[in-house]
Amino acid sequence: MSRTKRPAEQTTVRRDAAPAPRGAAACLRLFGEGFASTFALPPSGEVVIGRGDAADLQLDDPSLSRRHALLRVGPPVEIEDLGSANGTVVGSARLQKGQRAVLVDGAVVEVGSVMLVLQHGGGRSISAPAPAPAPAAPAPGERRPKIKPVIADPATERLYRLVDRVAASDLTVLLTGETGSGKEVVAEAIHARSRRAAAPMVGINCAAVAESLLESELFGHEKGAFTGADRAKPGLLESAQGGTVFLDEVGELTPAVQAKLLRALEERKVTRVGAVRETAIDARFVAATNRDLQAEVDAGRFRQDLYFRLNGITLRVPPLRERPAEIEPLSRAFLEAEASALGRPSPTWSKEALEVLRRHPWPGNVRELRNAVARAVVLAGDGPIHPEHLSLGASRAAPGAPSGSGLAGEIQALERQRILEALEACAGNQSRAAKQLGVSRGTLIARMEEYGLPRPRRR
Repeated sequence: MSRTKRPAEQTTVRRDAAPAPRGAAACLRLFGEGFASTFALPPSGEVVIGRGDAADLQLDDPSLSRRHALLRVGPPVEIEDLGSANGTVVGSARLQKGQRAVLVDGAVVEVGSVMLVLQHGGGRSISAPAPAPAPAAPAPGERRPKIKPVIADPATERLYRLVDRVAASDLTVLLTGETGSGKEVVAEAIHARSRRAAAPMVGINCAAVAESLLESELFGHEKGAFTGADRAKPGLLESAQGGTVFLDEVGELTPAVQAKLLRALEERKVTRVGAVRETAIDARFVAATNRDLQAEVDAGRFRQDLYFRLNGITLRVPPLRERPAEIEPLSRAFLEAEASALGRPSPTWSKEALEVLRRHPWPGNVRELRNAVARAVVLAGDGPIHPEHLSLGASRAAPGAPSGSGLAGEIQALERQRILEALEACAGNQSRAAKQLGVSRGTLIARMEEYGLPRPRRR
């Protein structure tokens, strides 16, 4: 394998901070203290990463050794620790000297205190702005998380270390993860820790808005553009001037809206429905999906060029079952919030109830946990919360019928009946039924499986 030296630049990243060209095999996104940049990888060969003059990717950071790690560009892409003082960490595993690890797209590697993210498909260069000011008081209408992020598990600690680095740039972020895992909370954290924190963060769930209205919601419309458009209305992208746009469930966009969103991302301009003039926008984009967008691209359902634009960097939000240390602190935070909303003191947890929380698989993730806590607060009244108040027994029961007895069994039977009624009212459409029930589609599907309810087939 060959190595090619590249000219030094007067930046913190002193070698090859150029953008990865369109169609490049891969690139590294680099996030260090006070900088963010991009390093274009060769189609094949070896790249030495370190602080010394002999490094191909030379990083001016005291936490790195002179020859810290070796990247082999295959396929596959592999990284090897070269006996560094502060270590090379892939995921949660620290490599031993000479040990190699295969890197997949989106893999996060820590070399000293610098984070590297492998990215395929190229992209534009990024740079670090001036240090972000301390967040100002929330502007009118600004969205803030109701519950602060709970960071009590190594998986979440790693994620939020990267969030801190990513937030300093204007790089477009794609958040992936299961439904209900907390992608919106991560998006809000990126916004709150960025230089755009004093401006609005506005968001839309692309799966929850009717297809006929989605284009108008995103890009706005002029008066008379369609029936019912009795006045001009700015769209979501215009409303986020200076701030952040959060596109939840972006994988649900139709081809027509995908094309228009791509143009907005490339040109930073939007055209309202029914308008002839463009409007310039200044917003940072954060998108989220529970779909495998690369698979959607391969299947022809999602535009590859839009995927590349959205995938400035991908952050995976781990499901709750991979963050077991956070189940109890999250449940306590939800308990206080739900009790406060009802104007009553927070009830206490029994040891048995906490054990049920720890054992439950949480197919609906954080959203399911919050719903379970909200239900328990109502059922427990002024007393402590016991397992029967959580109504989680059905997840361990044989399919087809509620497993609890007494009050818990009645609640499960009622929940099963409500699901049946919602599905019938929505003609079997699970997305609409979930919205009617006030839960995510993933949670609804999980409950249907628990209760042995067959999933309706598309006609």
